[in-house]
Amino acid sequence: GDLLRAIHDAFRRDLGAIRDEVARGGGLGAQLRVNCLMFCGGMQHHHQNEDGDLFPYLRDRLPELAPVLDRLHEQHEVLAGLLNDLQKAVTSGTAGNVPTTGDVPTAGDLVATVDRLVTAIEAHLEDEEAQLVPLLNTQRRDEDGLTINHVTGPDTFDTVRAVLSALSASPPPLPP
Repeated sequence: GDLLRAIHDAFRRDLGAIRDEVARGGGLGAQLRVNCLMFCGGMQHHHQNEDGDLFPYLRDRLPELAPVLDRLHEQHEVLAGLLNDLQKAVTSGTAGNVPTTGDVPTAGDLVATVDRLVTAIEAHLEDEEAQLVPLLNTQRRDEDGLTINHVTGPDTFDTVRAVLSALSASPPPLPP
């Protein structure tokens, strides 16, 4: 659980740096473009790993979490759209649903796009942490194996550790 929170804190830090850079209004320089694309790619990779590995693992072992995992997945879908808007803003000069004053987004356009993303990501990360961190932090060893709450088996702890390690693996390649 603490590893998941640490990963989320890294995303918060990176997004905060992007927000600060956009708010300074220095224009859409190459470094800001790279920072935005790396952040978007990393967040998308993180959510793909959660949706493809962690959530199915938890769903199989804790079926009562299904409504929570469904809600978190739906949040991932909403965030994917907002991340796509930011990627479009910094690569093609437009931001999907974000109005611009021409081919290149204004500082105000970028601030609005980033602010929407910050608000949505913060709400999602807080929700995900409230639901999953306590569960993942209840890992304990006992004589019969490794347990997360009532989930038992010799591979449980190692599998969760492997999934969470994969979530923090090297960043994905830049999107095309």
